[in-house]
Amino acid sequence: MPTPLHMRFLRNHFDSEDEVLHACIRDEDLQRLQQLLSASPAPDVQYNSYGFGPPVHFASWCGNLEAVEMLLAAGADPLLVSEGGEEQLIAIAFAAARGHRDIVKRLWGFCPPEVYVRRGRRYSSCFIMAANHGHAAIVEDLLDWWDGWPHELKCRALHGAALQWRLAVASLLLRRTSFDQSTLQEALRVATYPRALVSDGDNGHREAIDFLNQQLMVELLIDAGADPNECPNNAPPLIYDVAADANLTGVLKSLLEKGADPNKVERSGLDVNAINANGWTPLMCALIPIDRRYYRSKSPIEAMQAAQFLLSHGADTGTVTEEGLTPLHVLSLHRDKDVNGKVADLTRKLISRGVNPEARARLLSPDSKTIAPCLGLPWGHRIRGVMTTHNMVIQPALAPLYWAAQRGAVGVIKALLAHGVDVSSMDDQGISTTRMAANSKFLERQPELVETIIGLLLAAGAGF
Repeated sequence: MPTPLHMRFLRNHFDSEDEVLHACIRDEDLQRLQQLLSASPAPDVQYNSYGFGPPVHFASWCGNLEAVEMLLAAGADPLLVSEGGEEQLIAIAFAAARGHRDIVKRLWGFCPPEVYVRRGRRYSSCFIMAANHGHAAIVEDLLDWWDGWPHELKCRALHGAALQWRLAVASLLLRRTSFDQSTLQEALRVATYPRALVSDGDNGHREAIDFLNQQLMVELLIDAGADPNECPNNAPPLIYDVAADANLTGVLKSLLEKGADPNKVERSGLDVNAINANGWTPLMCALIPIDRRYYRSKSPIEAMQAAQFLLSHGADTGTVTEEGLTPLHVLSLHRDKDVNGKVADLTRKLISRGVNPEARARLLSPDSKTIAPCLGLPWGHRIRGVMTTHNMVIQPALAPLYWAAQRGAVGVIKALLAHGVDVSSMDDQGISTTRMAANSKFLERQPELVETIIGLLLAAGAGF
């Protein structure tokens, strides 16, 4: 039966006389439903409610087998196609989407199987609906009942299962069907995408188990033959997009363990460590605190996990972007007290691998009107265009210590000071690192953090 959430959602539906049968099904009032079906004249049993279809379709969606039987006995046609909504469905597809296996079995024999796949462009078959919504038992039933499902439909089902992280469905399809390389590659690529909303009750929130299923989906597809280093149509290596997303640390780990090369060479011949036009690499994308979706910041823990995976597989730390950025500069953008010393450890590792702790790069800052300076700052290829816009302030080329002082990267500051970087220098306007921290827009609501940073710098001999 529908969940309480669905029941609350449906209370404001079916208030017209034409939808009186739908209302009975919504309210689980089977006695009233039978009375209406036996009346003369009876309500239109084929009335197509927008988005929900005729009554038998709605009963199938609700999982009310008794109501389905009553409607079928009254002459309801389960093969009518619903109106409205993004997809056009017949009754069995409504049941398949909701996982009502008993109703799918009851409705299966109403027409030859071929009818289920020969519909219009927007029509979605019960096979696709079951796969997209993760109902592996129904998918297996449909495969057992008919061996004539078109291969193209099975490819679509694998694509949908990969996109929605439906591990059991994908495993079943891979076990029962052979797919060509291009299908597997596309499934692997979409498996790394954020999972789309698929139902009215889906609020977009993903639990840890969901991301674990995504990670296992990636491993499953690679084990089935997908190549983690494939670059279809000269697209960037998959590892690039994965390294840039804070939520995909587990997927990045799986790709690397399954053979993805962090130094992958594209068909165009560009090394992954200098792939784009202004020199950004996966390591740089992994370290940058701004998430690719812009509305959230990547935490230092998320950034370091991704970076450590790349470093353990040979990622090059010698990157210097067109803007002069090194891995130390982007690591310095994280505001963090580094209580456990992990950021300081990574800073020392980067220096030991040849990153110049005194390298200078132009520092971008938001203008005075920006409300949330920690969000929306550009990175990668986007930084080129923003360098010329009016709402960004381009400060003189500065060493990572200045960046860390302004952004609040305590661990980076500690490691740089321990390494012996120059703390006496000032920028072109005579501003010291301590003054940089004191005047930072990024830290204006963090007085204790500012005090900590200034104390560290003064103790190391910096002026004010």
